[in-house]
Amino acid sequence: AIDSPAIRQVFDPANFVQVGVHPMRDAWPLLAAYTTHVHIKDARFSDGAVYPPGQGDGALGELLETLAQTGYQGYLTLEPHLRFAGPASDYSGPESMRVASQALRALLRSCQTPNSVQ
Repeated sequence: AIDSPAIRQVFDPANFVQVGVHPMRDAWPLLAAYTTHVHIKDARFSDGAVYPPGQGDGALGELLETLAQTGYQGYLTLEPHLRFAGPASDYSGPESMRVASQALRALLRSCQTPNSVQ
């Protein structure tokens, strides 16, 4: 309703999965035009748990290919949340970050888009 270029949103596939929404099928078509930041985080419908990129139901490979095909110029933030750290569970630790970054690199290598950012 506001439609201001100053107000944009973060697209987080795992958050959609955790509430039962298919990110690329149901959310992306509605939000792509307003997205200037993407959280690279994956989750599974079966338990809502967070998994390394490409190992959940967040369709991260499809998202990355779509971003590359459309010339996305925004940010990607690797947000693993692979280890519980209290009520906010915000701290993943160095080992979880390594696991997530290696999974992201593998996912980027597998993208079929010739000009994808790697």
